[in-house]
Amino acid sequence: MNFFQRFNPNHNHYRKYAEAALARGNLVVHVLSSVLDLKKARIVDIGCGAGGASVALAKAGADVLAVDPDGQRMEAAKELARLNGVGLCCLPIEGEKLDDLDEKYDAVLLLDVLEHVANPEQVLRNAKRLLRPGGWLYLSTPNRWSPLNLLSDPHYSLPLVALLKRRTVRKIVADILGWHSKQKKDFAQLFAVHFLHSLFRKYGFDWQFVNRQAATFALENPHCLWTKSWHLFILNLAKKYRADKMLLSVVNDAPGVFNKWLNPTWYILARRNQS
Repeated sequence: MNFFQRFNPNHNHYRKYAEAALARGNLVVHVLSSVLDLKKARIVDIGCGAGGASVALAKAGADVLAVDPDGQRMEAAKELARLNGVGLCCLPIEGEKLDDLDEKYDAVLLLDVLEHVANPEQVLRNAKRLLRPGGWLYLSTPNRWSPLNLLSDPHYSLPLVALLKRRTVRKIVADILGWHSKQKKDFAQLFAVHFLHSLFRKYGFDWQFVNRQAATFALENPHCLWTKSWHLFILNLAKKYRADKMLLSVVNDAPGVFNKWLNPTWYILARRNQS
């Protein structure tokens, strides 16, 4: 273990993130239930991770297919489903390699996934193919230009890493710091909003931010969005001095300054066109 490995600030964050999987899933249920009858919905969770969203949706009555290339994460998702008494169909495969799946679904989830894949365009193409006409894509991904992410990248807690290409992130995080294996494939590369807009337009999605809906729910259920100690400290401080409603008033769903330059994470609903 080198000097940098001993001082990796992210171990505790990763543990808390996994523990809060079901809390994050409850946010997904809250958002999707505003556009779908979940008791009749068939949903694919691409990049399901520890299975929080998949299990929460299954508890709400949805028929869920959980997809993730990582065997350990798949086992964690199965265990979470078992502990919550729900059935979960799991498929250990990458989001870019879903060509053999030919069924149609009411919704596809891409929760903090696009920034981790080598070919986000292929993943979005697969998402469209899996959706029935009029089906919903629910997506979250961090904003490379947000000051919070520039100061402390959401994946590695490093300054300015949010601006870097994946190969450079790998060199810093794996080669120099030794925080991850050099064979790790899913180092994050963050996007600007115009990149997402171009993808949605290319593949025929009508899309909208749902940041305010997510933030309103999260103020009452903070662990569905925030696990880092300093995030929770700021939120608790805001609540103590009754400034939480003021913070919420800043959050909006307009394609302007807030979402281009300030918002740390976008929450998006996109609807597949009818063609």
